[in-house]
This record gives sequence, C-alpha cells and structure tokens, in this order.
Amino acid sequence: MSENAPRSVQNRWSEFLTKSGWTPVSNIFLTTYHRLDITSLEAMFVIHLMMFKWEKKAPFPKLSTVARRMGVSTTSVRTHARRLEEKGFLKRKPQPGRANIYLLDPLFAALEKEANESKDEFETWDTGLSQYEGRAPVPPAADARANSAVPKSGELEGSSDYEVPF
Repeated sequence: MSENAPRSVQNRWSEFLTKSGWTPVSNIFLTTYHRLDITSLEAMFVIHLMMFKWEKKAPFPKLSTVARRMGVSTTSVRTHARRLEEKGFLKRKPQPGRANIYLLDPLFAALEKEANESKDEFETWDTGLSQYEGRAPVPPAADARANSAVPKSGELEGSSDYEVPF
C-alpha cells in the first residue's frame, strides 16, 4: 500500500507523526483488554512492548526504556509486567546480563478466545468496511451513535476534513 493510499498510516495520523515509526495495535486488543481485567496502564505497557515487536520473535526492551517512554518509574513498569504475568497474559524469560524477553503469546491466545466467544460482535469488522468511510470499525450499536455525532467528510461548510464537535 502506498503512502498516498486512503487507509495509509500517514493519512490516519500525519506524515510528520509517522516519520519516526508507528506501532500496529489490534482493534480486538483495544476494545477487549478491559474484559480480561487488564488495566489501562497495563494495556499501555503492552502497546509499548509492541513497539519492539515487528515479527514473530518476542520483544526484549529494557524496562528503563519502556518506563522513560511511558513517563513512569521503572518500578511501575516492573509492576505492570508482574501483574500481567500473574494474570497469565505475559511470560518473562530472563536473560542474564540482558533485558528479559517478554512472551505475549498467552495474551494473544486470550484475546483470540475472547474474540471467538464474541464472534457476532467482531464479524462485521471484516466485511463492509466501506460503510465506515475511513473511521475505525465499531460494533453496530456504537456505530449508530457515532454516525449521529460526527459529520461526514464534506458535510461541514468549507471543510473536507472530519471534525468532531466538543
């Protein structure tokens, strides 16, 4: 997909904001982590781990790096990792003298199970995406609310961009 494609990362954020990289995050993760009793900060920790995962290999960032990027202490990040491990969503594999390896397979398995159990909710996300006109897919009930609250492109006089009234 080229940079000028309608659904490109640059068009979703901006060319400037994507120059230093971007992190893919599953919509299923974003909408279901709370059902798995994962806190917002634990979810943010997972997203930061994903900054270091660009293939099947498990990420292995230093906790101090993740802490600095999250704007929290290393102790706080270590606590998030420990709690995710206690909940069964993360496995830490120590490497003497190096950063731990963070295995996210248990989390991925739990998310896939949750998605399969809520299949009706997520089935529509893969089909009929044209109805969303560039917005992130949402469950149909939420979509009805979103359609009434956000003007479509071109509906705002003198504007071709989406605007959200606050």
